[in-house]
Amino acid sequence: MRSLRSLLFPLCLLSGAVPSPAFSQAPGAPAKAATPPPGPVVLQAAPGGDTVAVLPAGVNVQALGRQGEWTRVRVEAWTRSPVAGAESAPTGLSPSQLRSAPEAHRGESVAWSARFISLQRADPVRTDFTPGELYVLARDPADEPGFVYIAVSAEQALAVRRMLPLQKFSFVGRVRAGASPLMGHPVLDLVELRP
Repeated sequence: MRSLRSLLFPLCLLSGAVPSPAFSQAPGAPAKAATPPPGPVVLQAAPGGDTVAVLPAGVNVQALGRQGEWTRVRVEAWTRSPVAGAESAPTGLSPSQLRSAPEAHRGESVAWSARFISLQRADPVRTDFTPGELYVLARDPADEPGFVYIAVSAEQALAVRRMLPLQKFSFVGRVRAGASPLMGHPVLDLVELRP
């Protein structure tokens, strides 16, 4: 009589699931029997980059593609909450509170409204951004006079580009710096735009 594993293995390959503590083939690759990794699996942020985790042998790892000697993988796992870096509920911090203690609130979330001025690309003088990083220049954050810089990803910039000058918008941001060294304004990372 065939084992349950031998019956389920083809179904797992068709569904994309990882049937055992093993590597699976990249999508579209010819189906081959999965083989367990020989030892611990070192996960790096990019080929030759920083180590982000070391998985013990036997952890489910799905191969997504190859680039030379490197294999891009996906791992599904759980961790006990709260996770460091996970978004916290927005606090009631105001821009003036951030400016008065610039380092004290780094990483906290705020929910503010502001008026859109422009989408800009950072130059090397703006040390709170990487050169070329996109950011929104906005005024009157949380209805206080002044400005705020809001770093945005390329995907977020698509929605931002539809804004009109002086349009009021609401957002959740994560504090990158309570006061920029150049101008003294808060610097945030955009978490989400709100209607």
